[in-house]
Amino acid sequence: MTDRLPVIVRLPAAVPGSAPDTVAVAREALAISARHRVEAVLIPHEEPPALDPSVLGGLLSSAGLDVPVIIEAHTGRHAPFNLARRVQTLARITAGRAAVYLRDSGVDPVTAAGRPAAAADAEGLIDEYALLLRRLWNSFPESALLGDREAARFVDVAQLAPAQHEGRRYGVAGALNVPIAPAQRPVLLADAGSLGEVGAVDAVVSAAHAVLGPPAYRPITWAADADAESTRRSLADALAQHAGVLLRIDAPASAAARHLEAALSAITALASAESEPLRPSPWQRRSPGPSAA
Repeated sequence: MTDRLPVIVRLPAAVPGSAPDTVAVAREALAISARHRVEAVLIPHEEPPALDPSVLGGLLSSAGLDVPVIIEAHTGRHAPFNLARRVQTLARITAGRAAVYLRDSGVDPVTAAGRPAAAADAEGLIDEYALLLRRLWNSFPESALLGDREAARFVDVAQLAPAQHEGRRYGVAGALNVPIAPAQRPVLLADAGSLGEVGAVDAVVSAAHAVLGPPAYRPITWAADADAESTRRSLADALAQHAGVLLRIDAPASAAARHLEAALSAITALASAESEPLRPSPWQRRSPGPSAA
């Protein structure tokens, strides 16, 4: 993905009371993003009755466009095993075009019910959660899937790597039931400020000018009623600092596509003017991640 525009497009907010309209607006934004060859699109978390990001991600993947889909997931709503399985399922059906943007919102109700003390322990939550996701995503390599009817062997148990995690908040002993190839494992993003160790993830979201470690994305809003020149300066500064852009379009749903087109055209022009190569994409930096040992 070396020729990608270093942008993650935050898809428009849900259309209140209309799932079909929400999907239609998201598909239009996805198509525009694909034409501009952005690195990925982000499906934001919204409270019910909005569509769950993983459900919308599955619907968007049916378009067959070569754009990774990032699911925004809040720790307070998802137990790690459940989130790992859902995102890995999406990664498998999209041939690796899936990722998760992990946000710190405390401990989920299932974990809190079993470990009451965990709910009050805020330090290092994202680091532990990210480590557990990585271990779960490594727990069932595709090479372990045999499907041998004659020998009645579904998997090569020796290749499974159960998470075997017993941490400050979370405890998981098993493996996922969704196999995946190493190159298709989900990409993991988090807010830089929520991490004790930035190396725990593949990319970070940070408003800071520079972040040492993995690729960073700077949140920038392209607003319909804002000073366009000021926004362009912010975009140019992010690219000059070798950061990507997490782009949010602040416009009515009826005008969102037009403003997204304008924003991506502006970023394309700015990126073309950069004399130095842009930083590598996190989708180029795949690694097996922490082992289960």
